[in-house]
Amino acid sequence: MNFDNYIFRASALGKIISKSGTLTDTNKTYLDELFIGQLYNVQKEVGSKYFDKGIACEQDGLDLLSKTLFKSIFVGKNKEQFRNDYVQGTPDTLVKDNVFDIKNAYDVFTFGKASLTWDYLWQVRVYMWLTGKKNGFIFYCLNDMPDFLLTAEEKKMFYSGGFVSMESPEYH
Repeated sequence: MNFDNYIFRASALGKIISKSGTLTDTNKTYLDELFIGQLYNVQKEVGSKYFDKGIACEQDGLDLLSKTLFKSIFVGKNKEQFRNDYVQGTPDTLVKDNVFDIKNAYDVFTFGKASLTWDYLWQVRVYMWLTGKKNGFIFYCLNDMPDFLLTAEEKKMFYSGGFVSMESPEYH
């Protein structure tokens, strides 16, 4: 197996670059999974209710930026994927000389814990590299929960409580 021409995703770069500059167990785990995926031509499924909300509310986050911090400029969704010989990625939006990346918090508790993670830092750095933009910003947003996720949470509560009917007074 030859990885000479492998193109990394922007969101993965923080997993292969360690803060210490040495190869860590976290780096090794990611690289092992990458190797297995390439060897068997499969991708590890990444998903969660947090991830689903982030994807579902991406436009809501962009709208929030347009209505609050950037009223005088259009903040639209970037659909162009960028790549070079090493990395690829699709920044959320490009405004003038800036890359903006939206991170949608799942709820008020995760919003309260929002911070600049190593992975997010490297993701934005890659976007800047790919686009030639001089500045990169991460915006943490808290938007309403989409109906499909509210319904999923309601069903989860129903089934975990052992209720006979969603109309039962005990459930409500």
